[in-house]
Parts: sequence; C-alpha cells; structure tokens
Amino acid sequence: HPAETGIVIRALAASCARDSEPGESPDWLRPAQGRTWSVLLPMLRRFGGALLADPTGSGKSYVALAVAQAWRPHRSPTVVAPATLIPQWERLSRRLDIPVRLWSHERLSRGRLPPGAPSLVVVDESHRFRNPVTRRYRTLAPWLVGRTVLLLSATPVVNRLADLSAQLLLGVRDDALAGDGVPSVRQLLEGAGSHPALGALILQRPREVAMPARRERSIAVAEDDWLRTALTHLDRLRLSRSPALARLVRGVFWRAAASSPAALRGALARYRLLLQHCQDAGGE
Repeated sequence: HPAETGIVIRALAASCARDSEPGESPDWLRPAQGRTWSVLLPMLRRFGGALLADPTGSGKSYVALAVAQAWRPHRSPTVVAPATLIPQWERLSRRLDIPVRLWSHERLSRGRLPPGAPSLVVVDESHRFRNPVTRRYRTLAPWLVGRTVLLLSATPVVNRLADLSAQLLLGVRDDALAGDGVPSVRQLLEGAGSHPALGALILQRPREVAMPARRERSIAVAEDDWLRTALTHLDRLRLSRSPALARLVRGVFWRAAASSPAALRGALARYRLLLQHCQDAGGE
C-alpha cells in the first residue's frame, strides 16, 4: 500500500530529534554521512539494532564501516551481504583498512552460519530477510540473538509494511518501543500502522541531503543515465512466453537495479546461465 508506506516514511523523516555521538566521525566520510554515523551509534547502543534506509548511492557501506570502526576497534564485525556484493565489501574494507568477516546470503540459505562471535553484524540488502519463513531468515535470526545488528536497505518495504517488521526484529525486541507507546513493533507494522517512534529504529535521509551539492550533481546524472538505460533495455526483453513469468523475472531485475549495478549484473549473469542450461537441454 503506497499511501501507508508513505505515512511511515514521513514519520521516520520527521521523527523526534535523536541523540548524536559526541566524537568526530572519520575524515573519509562526507559531512552528511558523518551526521548519519553520529546518529546511528546511539540508536544501536540503546536498542541493539537499527535500520539505515538511505537511498541507493548515498554510501551506506561507508557509514556501516565507520560504525564498525567505532563500535569495537579491535574486534572485526561480520558483514552479511549478497554474494554479488561481497567483492565490493572486500575492496572497500581493504581500502579503508577496516577488517571485516564477510558471509553471503546464499550460504545462509544453505543453512551455514558465519564463524566467530562478532559483537556487531551488518546485514546488507536486509530486505532479502523480509520473509521469516525462508531458510536464510530461520538460519540467521537465532544466531543474531545477543548481537548488535545494523541493517542496510534502500528498499526496506517491498510489498507490505510487515516486510519492515521482519527485518527490524532481527536486531531489536518486539517491545523495544513500549516506552514510546508502541507495545509491539510486529503488531503495529503487520496491521499497516505507523508511529513516529519508528524513527528511533530507522534512519532515512533524503538523497538531496545525503550528498554534497557539487558531487551530487555529477553522481545523480551518471546514476540516472545508467538506471534509465538499464530499465529501457530490460523492458524490451522478452523474458518468457508466459506474461506472468515475464513480470516475475523483470521484477527480480528491477529490484537488483535498485540495489546497485553489481547486483543487476549478477542477476543478469544468473539468468543468462539458466538460459544456456535450457538451450543445452533442448539440444540433447
């Protein structure tokens, strides 16, 4: 329900003023990213979990690594991300000299848990954990108990507000907002409700605030051109003889494109491999 989702987003954006970290953010963060960092740390300390829902391209991974550096300087966090994004995280962590342990969503889907006992876990593309009945969710959720969880997603609400509930409960108690008049986060969101107190768990800043003016113009043009071209070509593809199946596959590509160019490339590569398998099977 777009209208209901909009109500929640506006509540988050206009939520009460939050506490901020008194220290200085790393100098490799942009000013807006530094402000995000300074707000996220108190949120994580208070609730044990938070969701950063800034737009694609705003540097959520930089902010997450800055949080990790401040959280436990001598203890590596675990980053859980789609396999297609693992190389990006590897390159960034090496460049910033912030060690992390990387684990893929796909390993979780096979029932394999990350090693070690990290105090902080970063879940990238957390909207992929919006369904509690999936194996990856049922594998990850118990392991996260007692750990601090930072969720990252530009699209936390995919189909309904219950998507948001499932993600938040990976890191926070259901009654985390009871003192603010919300006895159950699950009941609030599964009932398609909204409340300004959600802003204590979810941080979202508009794109125009997330980037400095000069850099914003150059990045926005490049990203918009890339995304427009990609979506144009996707719309031209005949993905299946079945209209319903074609819509399903195209939706997968759209969600990947909304995440990052690397995610879209990975989705296209997997689809191409599937077509090759089908072609080989038909030729036998």
